[in-house]
Amino acid sequence: MTVIPAYGRDYKNTAEVTLAWNLGKDFMIQDCSSKDNGRYINRTDWQNHCPDTEVWVRIKGLRSKVRVA
Repeated sequence: MTVIPAYGRDYKNTAEVTLAWNLGKDFMIQDCSSKDNGRYINRTDWQNHCPDTEVWVRIKGLRSKVRVA
């Protein structure tokens, strides 16, 4: 699953986004093929509903992707 930082946030590197993910910050699902596209998710939601799914976050103004889970 690909997500973007919610509420206008952006991250510049893997350490920043990993910390935000582990702190439970919200992200928005951005998978065109997913029925959940546009919905918000955080680490707890992911653990409870889809822990076998890889999570990739777009960072650096949505120009790069890093895996957080």
